[in-house]
Amino acid sequence: MDLSLQEIFERARAAQEWVPPMEADLLFAAALKKAVELGVPLSPAKVMLREGGFLELVMKDTGPEPEQYRAPEAGLDDPRRLDPRALVYSAGAVGYELFTGLPPPRPPHGPGPELTGPLGDVVRVAMAQDRRERFSDLQQLFDAVTVIEPHRSPPEERGLLAALLARVKRWEERAQNAAALAMVKHQYERLEVRLSAQELALARFSALSQVDDRLAVLESSLKAVRAEASTGTARLQQNVRELVEDRRHDEAREREREETREARLLLHPPRPPLLPILAVAVVAAIVASIATALLVAKTREPEAPVAAPAPVAVAEPIAAPDAAVLVPSRPTPEPALALPTAPLAEQVASPAKSPPTPPASPAAVVNDGKPAKPIFAPVAPSAAPANPPAKVVDSPAANANQPPKKKARALLDRGDLALERGHPEAAISAFNNALGADATLAEAHRGLGMAYALQGNDVEAKKEYQLYLSNTPGAKDSADIKAVINELNQRSRLGP
Repeated sequence: MDLSLQEIFERARAAQEWVPPMEADLLFAAALKKAVELGVPLSPAKVMLREGGFLELVMKDTGPEPEQYRAPEAGLDDPRRLDPRALVYSAGAVGYELFTGLPPPRPPHGPGPELTGPLGDVVRVAMAQDRRERFSDLQQLFDAVTVIEPHRSPPEERGLLAALLARVKRWEERAQNAAALAMVKHQYERLEVRLSAQELALARFSALSQVDDRLAVLESSLKAVRAEASTGTARLQQNVRELVEDRRHDEAREREREETREARLLLHPPRPPLLPILAVAVVAAIVASIATALLVAKTREPEAPVAAPAPVAVAEPIAAPDAAVLVPSRPTPEPALALPTAPLAEQVASPAKSPPTPPASPAAVVNDGKPAKPIFAPVAPSAAPANPPAKVVDSPAANANQPPKKKARALLDRGDLALERGHPEAAISAFNNALGADATLAEAHRGLGMAYALQGNDVEAKKEYQLYLSNTPGAKDSADIKAVINELNQRSRLGP
């Protein structure tokens, strides 16, 4: 098997091996000798090691030299790359890789401490960055190598190179065995993964019986929870019914109290104050006495008839309150009594003497031949009182005009009736309308809590019950409401 120096480098790296120092020195000296004899540049691709230990340089074109084997001052197409000192740099780069097993460094870096051995200094001079510090040509480089590397006979040289070729073959076999071992190891790891998966599946299969037992326990626990939840729901519904019944009784008692209060007002309406009426009667009696005295004086003195006094305005008597009025109207203020301000003597006229004519009645006085107004004028009955009495109207129009609180109470009764008949939706609508009419009506929150509880809406039911308790902290049924809230909390924890 024939191998080039480049193939030897590749197989040595693959097997993580390298050429021994003695064989490396011999191979570098023999390759440099062939390059001097033929006058061609030295590169790993051109050095060929054939079967039997024969070393040759391939003269055919092997392509452009790699960059790491080219002198730093010579480019790819630069004619200076064939300069003798550039050929010395290429040969030194081949020796560097042969001795160290590493690719040649590129400028501005040169050989470092990794380059050792007898020929290390020679290679260091050959790879100098300044071309003037290198050997002048390949012959001078070969002479320096010959001084260090002893001359060997051709049979000995072929034997060493044949041993190197056999060693490279063993490296290749070792690399192949390592690759095969790696493949087997990879397959073994895959088998281990599959085996682990099968063991896991087997363990899961063996655990199925335990899972069945746990499922049975969970099903029994679930049945117990459902039974407890149904019991709690029935108890909650019973509490709601009892609350509705208590609410009905409370509302009935409240209505009875209101009806009793209204009946008392109808039977015993409030009477107007008697003091103003008595005062008016006393003043009227005094005025009547004065008028009677004047008339008697006039009849006793016919020569000087006295004119009748000016009519006095007397307040009309107050009519008695109507017994059918539910709410007594406010009494109308009495007009002030107008008394004569001038003295009575000045009010007496001096008409022509005539025989006195007694008046037809004490209440009438003749003045200038005309009858005067009576002092006490008859009072006509009033057509309608100043404040008409309130009447109880039970028509839909009257209900629309009711006060907000009374309308809210009517809507509250309607919601209770809907709860009794088992219509929570209608009850919720009625209670919400009642709160719209009177936001302070705490009983509407209690009714909403009952309706939501019947619907199964525990969250809204608890919210309305809590609003009822916060608005009426001293309610009689607060303990029952708190018990219902506790039932709702327990049912929410148990779940459906």
